Amino acid sequence: MWCTQRHEAMARVRTLRQSSMIASVLVLTIPARAAMTETSNFLEPYDCKVGYTNWEKGWSTDKKTWCCAEKQLGCIPSHPYDCLLGFENWEEEWSFGQKIWCCEKQGRGCPTKPAPWAPLQASAPTLPPTAAPTTAAPTPPVEPYICEDGLSMADVAWSPDKKNWCCTNKKLGCPTVGCDVPCVFDGLSHTCGERVRWSALNTFVAQENSCALAMDLVLQQCGHCRTCTIEEAGCKPATTLPPLIPPATTQTPAPTTQTPAPTTQTPAP
Repeated sequence: MWCTQRHEAMARVRTLRQSSMIASVLVLTIPARAAMTETSNFLEPYDCKVGYTNWEKGWSTDKKTWCCAEKQLGCIPSHPYDCLLGFENWEEEWSFGQKIWCCEKQGRGCPTKPAPWAPLQASAPTLPPTAAPTTAAPTPPVEPYICEDGLSMADVAWSPDKKNWCCTNKKLGCPTVGCDVPCVFDGLSHTCGERVRWSALNTFVAQENSCALAMDLVLQQCGHCRTCTIEEAGCKPATTLPPLIPPATTQTPAPTTQTPAPTTQTPAP
C-alpha cells in the first residue's frame, strides 16, 4: 500500500516538473517568435536608395515596380525627355535622340525649323522694287606680262612662264637659236646676223678685227645673240672705207625771156 502511494507521488512530481519545463519553454519561445514576426513585417525586399543614380539601367524590373509603388522612386516618366532642361544649350548638351523627340513632340531643339512659340508675322513684308541689273561693259583682260619689256634679254632675264606666255600669245621671246634671232635695240628690231654685219661695215670699218668687235657690240645690245657666230652671220671685215657719195649738183636753168606780142586796139566809131 505504502509503496503504491509512493510511486503515485513520484509520478505526479515528474508530471509537474515536465509541465513547468514546457511552460518555461513556451514562455521563452513565444516572445522570440513574436519578435521574428515583428521584424519580418518591417523587412523591405529592396533598398531603393542603392543604385538610384543609375536606376534605369542598373535596377531590375521587379525593383523598379516595387520602388515606384512603395517609394515613388524609379518610376518611368510619361515623357522620356525633359525638353526644358538644358534648352539654353541644347545643341551641346542634348543627345541625338532627345533632339529628335523634343523637335517632333514639342518643337524644341529643331536645327532649321523655328520654335512654335516664336512670334509669327501677320503678313509677309513688302519688299521695295529692285532695279533691273545693269550690265557693265566688259573690261579687257589684264595681261600678266609686258612682252615688249626686256625683250632683248628675254633669253636670260625672263622667267620660263613669261617666255611661254609671250611666245604663245605675242609671238615674242620664243626660244630660237642662230643668227636669225631678233634683236630689239633702240626701238629697232633686226636679227643678230644683220646687226653684226652692219656694225662691222659701219661702226668698226677699216679695222682688222671689225667682225669680232661688231659681235662684242651686238652681245652688249642683245645677250641672246651669243648663239650666233661670226661665220654664221656672214661677217666679212672691211679693210677700206666705203666710198663717199659726192653731193648732188644743182643745175640752174637758163632764164628765158618772152616778149609779149603787141596788141592793137581799134577805137570804136
